[in-house]
Amino acid sequence: MKFVFYTLVLLFLTSCAPLQNFGFQFSSSSYDRYLASLRKASLDDTSMGKDWIAAGMAALQDSSFVQPPFQTTAYFAANRINAQSYRMNLQAGQKIYIQLKSTPRGFELFHDLFFYKKERQRYIDISPLDLEERKLEYNIRNTGEYVLRIQPRLLTGGRYDLEIDFVSSK
Repeated sequence: MKFVFYTLVLLFLTSCAPLQNFGFQFSSSSYDRYLASLRKASLDDTSMGKDWIAAGMAALQDSSFVQPPFQTTAYFAANRINAQSYRMNLQAGQKIYIQLKSTPRGFELFHDLFFYKKERQRYIDISPLDLEERKLEYNIRNTGEYVLRIQPRLLTGGRYDLEIDFVSSK
């Protein structure tokens, strides 16, 4: 009987408001967890927090077009709020390999791979990379535009080396 009651309460709560309003967090990416921590600390309402969020969103719109294989080294200054992104046209059936290295030790970067859904005109976060795992092999399921976004935590700076390539399927 208690099980039915709790199930009904849970269904009611989930139908009335997002679970995040009740302290539940189902984000799968470190970027989303960091954003939630900014909101919890009310830093998302500060000019610095707003700029950080805006930089992440703007990076999706204003990205550099690259064609794998691709390598680059770039730098984020700690006193600037910035994000970088790389746009690629990929074909279904390809397997993409992404590796990211950063210095100095402890310099944390958020990095997510997005697929652009033209019919909905929105970006779908398809493969968040964990802060600890700095490489990804991903099977491309849909032909189209993909965007890799890279953004540091607030007030941190450092260098990153990025490699994007195809992996031969065996």
